[in-house]
Amino acid sequence: FPVTIGQLNVSGVSTFAGITTITSTTLFTSQLVVSGIITCTDLNSTSDINLKENIQTVEDALDIVNNLRGVKFEWKENHKPSFGIIAQELQEILPELVTDTDPKTVNYNGIIGVLIEAVKELSAEVEILKKKVL
Repeated sequence: FPVTIGQLNVSGVSTFAGITTITSTTLFTSQLVVSGIITCTDLNSTSDINLKENIQTVEDALDIVNNLRGVKFEWKENHKPSFGIIAQELQEILPELVTDTDPKTVNYNGIIGVLIEAVKELSAEVEILKKKVL
């Protein structure tokens, strides 16, 4: 299988067939689209405060989460079972996390902030209930 060691810079359409192993720095200056499964040791998403503005804590996160629907399904292509959400349903609740492409894609990382705040809301409710019991 092809092995690239060092740095790979891709700035256009590239096709990798078979097994491709890339070590060190990889820079895609556009969009990387993969049909299939990506397996990696770790995945980092850019999240630096220096790149963000108008930062606000998610409000009513529990209400948002209660409106989401987690689904179990099978992929039509290979009938492989999986779990997730439906992009069109998420678009009704958190449109910022759904692309307007065909097919639609979801920024699952964006859901994490909502889930964190929802857990904190639940934790606060649990604390109130504990105090009422005591």
